[in-house]
Amino acid sequence: MIKKTIQTEKAFEWLFERFSQPQIKPCQFDLDCLIQIANVVNASKEKALKEDVLFAKLFCHVFLQEVERFKDFKFAQKSIGEILEKPIEWHYENSTKELNRMALNDHLQSLGIITDHFKHLTSEQEANEQRILKENRKSIQVYVLGKLKPENVYKSLNNTITEFIFKFKNKN
Repeated sequence: MIKKTIQTEKAFEWLFERFSQPQIKPCQFDLDCLIQIANVVNASKEKALKEDVLFAKLFCHVFLQEVERFKDFKFAQKSIGEILEKPIEWHYENSTKELNRMALNDHLQSLGIITDHFKHLTSEQEANEQRILKENRKSIQVYVLGKLKPENVYKSLNNTITEFIFKFKNKN
């Protein structure tokens, strides 16, 4: 015998249909149990939908960004799927790495270093940058090694995520 996985809606439709047939004589308790189960399942679905509104909003935003980036709907969906398959630890590590990269670029720019790699420097600009790099070697090294520590980034991300969930979870 082949065992099928039955969807909840189909199971309820089947039972309600069966109980409405004249040859089946369910008692009131059978019907009350079925109605209670249906109420619990419906409440659970409504709760899941409300919780998933945040996901849906972010999905739409990311989807548009990915479509803009790849110019292809299917590839954008594939890209989002690949992102969602990665464990949360990967996302925290990647966020730490990218935030440190941005902090390094900001620090270099604040020192007068040109971070636009497509711009050609004059020999005077190159000499000036070498001088700046030498004078600020220690502070630059701090940024190169990662000024933002993973544990602090994780804590900050978790606090921000939790704050946003509480702030926006009941808003449509």
